[in-house]
Amino acid sequence: MMTTVKRTLRVALFLLLAIPALLMTKEFIHSPGKEAVGVPITGSAQQVAQGKYLALAGNCMGCHTQRGGAQYAGGRPIATPFGTIYSPNLTQDKTSGLGNWSADDFWRALHNGKSRDGSFLYPAFPYTNYTHMTRPDSDAMYAYFKTLAPVAQENRPNTLRFPYNQRPLLAAWRVLYFTPGTQVVDASQSVVWNRGAYLVEGLGHCSACHASRTTLGGSRGGLDGGLIPVLDWYAPSLTSSSEAGLGDWQPSHIVDLLKTGISPRGAVFGPMAEVVGASLQHLSTPDLQAMAGYL
Repeated sequence: MMTTVKRTLRVALFLLLAIPALLMTKEFIHSPGKEAVGVPITGSAQQVAQGKYLALAGNCMGCHTQRGGAQYAGGRPIATPFGTIYSPNLTQDKTSGLGNWSADDFWRALHNGKSRDGSFLYPAFPYTNYTHMTRPDSDAMYAYFKTLAPVAQENRPNTLRFPYNQRPLLAAWRVLYFTPGTQVVDASQSVVWNRGAYLVEGLGHCSACHASRTTLGGSRGGLDGGLIPVLDWYAPSLTSSSEAGLGDWQPSHIVDLLKTGISPRGAVFGPMAEVVGASLQHLSTPDLQAMAGYL
């Protein structure tokens, strides 16, 4: 009897250790979405213009431009509870930027959260949202970034505390908090609603601020509001009618807020004012209406 119990315990212990190890190993070797076929990178005016629009919608410049620095050359500090992360150079410099990246490399970063060399990207880069982007949109953004003049600005090393500075440990974080995937179209909803969902949940990565976080920085999902770490700034719920939520707002008032930062119901300030200034004000009225409808 005791032998059977011991054998059962050994098997249970083995499974307890082996299953997480296998899951983490998969993170090192598996790249879901590789089969997604890219569109030709023509560099046409239309493709580049679409990519520029998408980069603005995703507020790429907001993080990848140091105050007073060259656009998209990186170096902006992003404070986290685990230390400081410095945004990388997105210009076409071949040493420090994206000059040697292919469209597949760029897609891998957005969709899988992996760099050109296969290393894990820190989730301060919101690939947990960008994974919902389509391959054609990724390729359009790549075409736009190909037009950026190279800026020779070396990337600053992150100053994360141990053990958070051990990048391979992100394999465990990804098992807990990240599942690559694309947007699932809700056939019961309108085309406009689905466009709004794509912008809010994916490209616009609204949950990066407006969702609560675990102690390891994983998003709890939803748009119910959350404290932005280190900044001690609370991003209110976007769905409820309490606090500063948009639940009982008229869609036109939400559009006004996103477009100008001011509406009959309120005004933005703090980090959201920067988002409006650098990103949302550049969106088309139909896209803002789609976001408002979804919210």
